[in-house]
Amino acid sequence: MSNKAQIKSEKEVTEFCHFAETIRQWIGISEVRPQPQGYADISAKLGNENIGFELLSIVDEDIAQNQINGNWADVDKKLSAKLTSKTYKDNGPIELLIYSKATFLTTDMILYESQNTLWRDNIGPFRRIWFFTEDNRVYLFNRGWWSQIGLMP
Repeated sequence: MSNKAQIKSEKEVTEFCHFAETIRQWIGISEVRPQPQGYADISAKLGNENIGFELLSIVDEDIAQNQINGNWADVDKKLSAKLTSKTYKDNGPIELLIYSKATFLTTDMILYESQNTLWRDNIGPFRRIWFFTEDNRVYLFNRGWWSQIGLMP
């Protein structure tokens, strides 16, 4: 694994563990571990079920400048590509965790724009889609709408 891939994997595990800790009173997640290339980024247990989680940062090096300029086209393209283009070697279900850290965009803007993308496209190989905000709110995408999970502090 390259140094860049190792750093990305460690960041994803950290983000996922923060997500898992935030929702633990509603959904118990255990046995979190990174996975090799070709599989979802993270493997975890929800109850007795092994689930693969693909992680997608709304703000990353590839799209940050376009967000600054107010251009959602690249965000939209990246989300659509993640939903429809990848295949996974995982045997069990796969879920997508979209997370947002250190962005000037509001949660409402991100939810609205991503909902438009998700509504237009199928959700690919993903059973469910989660959104974890920088202020520790968690949303679940289901049947065309985002719903907030619990009342986050």
